[in-house]
Amino acid sequence: MNAFQRMAAVTISTTLALGAAACSSSQSDLSGNLATAESRLTSAQIDARQRVNNADARQAEDRIADAKKGVSDAKSAIDDNRADVKSSTQPKINKLDSEASAYRERAQSFTGDKRTAFDTEWRRYQASLSETQAKYNALDSATNETWTSARDSLMGSVDSLSTSVDDLGKFFIDRDHPLAAF
Repeated sequence: MNAFQRMAAVTISTTLALGAAACSSSQSDLSGNLATAESRLTSAQIDARQRVNNADARQAEDRIADAKKGVSDAKSAIDDNRADVKSSTQPKINKLDSEASAYRERAQSFTGDKRTAFDTEWRRYQASLSETQAKYNALDSATNETWTSARDSLMGSVDSLSTSVDDLGKFFIDRDHPLAAF
């Protein structure tokens, strides 16, 4: 090999060695870049999950707060309704009882079959009054869950009591009524 060839061989060997070193250096940079990129991705994923968790937590807290407000509002509405029903129902019961008592007083002059028919209606009225008063007294022990049915049951009893009082009154208002015939 002549000097020129030796120099070319050294140059080629050096170039290849430098290229391999550069390639090896590039590989190190690529691996480093990959590790850095993976680290950034992992950090970004963790950050994104945390943000989602925080957002979900805020939404959950908002839903819980709304639900608590709904429960509070519903309880308040029941309490208001309890007070309204209690304050308006007892006066109705008292008025109906007063009317029935006035009819009974007027019926003192009844005799015979008319008296028997009135007394039968009076016993029905007394049973209805007793049932209505018991349901009224039970309102205090009704839970929020049973409130609506307790209230509705009482209202039905008040309606029945009113009908019973009307039946007592029929002995006095309509001479053509079957009960008035007695």
